[in-house]
Amino acid sequence: MFDTEDTKVRITATEFKAKCLDLFKRLDLGTLTEVVVTRRGRPVALVRAVDVPKIRDSAWGFMRGTIKIGPGVDLTEPVIDEEPDDPFIGKQDPDDAAA
Repeated sequence: MFDTEDTKVRITATEFKAKCLDLFKRLDLGTLTEVVVTRRGRPVALVRAVDVPKIRDSAWGFMRGTIKIGPGVDLTEPVIDEEPDDPFIGKQDPDDAAA
């Protein structure tokens, strides 16, 4: 087997080759912090878990709590009273329609 001290493992290259997937799983779970791979008794490699920042599965709601709406503000109320004369919005000038 391999030598262990708390969350560190010292293992031969042959054993590492046979058990690397299990060791990677234990590193991912956090039960191990590092694995020292040896060849003929000398350390040749150090394997550690990577600190990856947690990424959300979705962008939905990522700014929740960052905007405050003052009292008396109605978000369902129209912002402007008349429709704009913009061809990209749908209403066109009568002069532009003849062209």
